[in-house]
Amino acid sequence: MTFVSAERIIQAALEDGPIGFMLLEVSPSSLPAFGFVTTGADKGVEMEIEADKEVMAEDIPKPYQHLRDVFDEVEADKLPHHTEHDLHLELLEGGKPPQGPLYLKGPREMAELRKYLDENLEKGFIRPSKSPARSPVLFVPKKDGGLRLCVDYRGLNEITVKNRAPLPLIEEQLFLLRKARIYTKLDLRAAYNLIRIAKGDEWKTVFGTQLGLYEYLVMPFGLANAPAHFQSFINDIFWDIIGVYVVVYLDDFLIFSDTEESHVKHVTKVLTRLRSNQLFAKLSKCEFHTKTVEFLGYIIKPTGIEMDPEKVQTVKEWPMPASIHDIQQFLGFANFYRRFIAHFARIAKPLTSLVKPTEHFKKFELPKEAQQAFHQLIQAFTSAGVLQHFDYHLPTRLETDASDFAIAGVLKQECQGSRA
Repeated sequence: MTFVSAERIIQAALEDGPIGFMLLEVSPSSLPAFGFVTTGADKGVEMEIEADKEVMAEDIPKPYQHLRDVFDEVEADKLPHHTEHDLHLELLEGGKPPQGPLYLKGPREMAELRKYLDENLEKGFIRPSKSPARSPVLFVPKKDGGLRLCVDYRGLNEITVKNRAPLPLIEEQLFLLRKARIYTKLDLRAAYNLIRIAKGDEWKTVFGTQLGLYEYLVMPFGLANAPAHFQSFINDIFWDIIGVYVVVYLDDFLIFSDTEESHVKHVTKVLTRLRSNQLFAKLSKCEFHTKTVEFLGYIIKPTGIEMDPEKVQTVKEWPMPASIHDIQQFLGFANFYRRFIAHFARIAKPLTSLVKPTEHFKKFELPKEAQQAFHQLIQAFTSAGVLQHFDYHLPTRLETDASDFAIAGVLKQECQGSRA
């Protein structure tokens, strides 16, 4: 039962069991986010509370304590100022603003929607809108079991003039690390929200909900030009040191050095530049002065590059594909690490030959040859070794191979008495 007054809502929950009754005053907007469960005197009220897992500032290494404001969560949640890096959303001539559907939402989704709107209205990241457009909202599950609000901007993206600025090549980024001995990894906090939508373009980001229309004042996820624009923004700020002692892929920074002394200077310079540009890092996702680091899906060490064990475990537990779509998913995942697998194309051919542009979701029994290829690839993942960093000073041999369906080339060097 619910008691409603003009200024507040009091919710009471009564269930079977001795004294299963509780009163709690909450704001109307947060009401759906609270759950009340009492099934007996030994069970109390269960409320949905998000624990703050943020690392304490004391965990910042001593050389960088004077830059601790770079990790300030409160400052990161403030609405940024307009700058020359604002995102402009140029539309194709004649493009019609999207009119997306309004999807049904259950109680849990409505609770998450209210929470999202409350938080972002308070920050100033969104505002009510009277836009003639509307993009739909849906929710996707998080790893921790929660829900993440996503705006489906496909309609807007179709009529947006595309920014063709490229993202960095991961292989090139890894190559730059060949002489590094010490690493520091930084992860920007709510990176896209650090960029404003250009004045007059906010209406194009509108999303429709059961509680009305809202538009973003900061750059949201899902816009076609967001990755390219953000990478260009970062490149402009760090252009003189990218590739020298820092590599950046969107909001992931990896600072690398060959000595402790130089590393302190490098990290200090990057943090100082973040501060001067009102960019903030999430301390709980940062690692300082490590000899081994996970970056862009790889394990980076001074001795070479390895596959991420978590990703390898995912492959080991992959179920047998039962449709073309399943095969595409598996091959897409496996292809990321193909450089570690000798003769990858030959092993995978029985699977790739089954992929056709139609019948994506048609169920079928995988042919025996394809099943063998599936198991062979998984075995290859579990036994793959380390890729040695390339050394210009060592003798190098190029080995090539070709068949009627693939060509390949491998650079080999003698490294510490073994071939790599």
